[in-house]
Amino acid sequence: MTHYVLLDKKVYPCQDEDLWLQNFNEHRKRQVKTTWLGTETVSTVFMGFNQVPGQSPPLVFETRVFEGNLDGVIIRSSSWIDAEIAHQLMVDTLRWLETH
Repeated sequence: MTHYVLLDKKVYPCQDEDLWLQNFNEHRKRQVKTTWLGTETVSTVFMGFNQVPGQSPPLVFETRVFEGNLDGVIIRSSSWIDAEIAHQLMVDTLRWLETH
């Protein structure tokens, strides 16, 4: 499995497991965004490995909903900017569902 590191919000392949682990353990740098909407939480993070093996470009970011009607729904992304967009899309969807 190829690992990836995040440097200045850019994704790079990493063959050095020690460097990958050091990068992975920097939780604040991996957190794209977290939004709380009542009991629901939307969390977007850099995962450090391709969530769908063989997928190119690698899907190394994950946006996930915790609790509520969309609990467990996931959007995967390949870049920081796409992850930010996925996060906002999920937040907007949850807000829309609250009013309909």
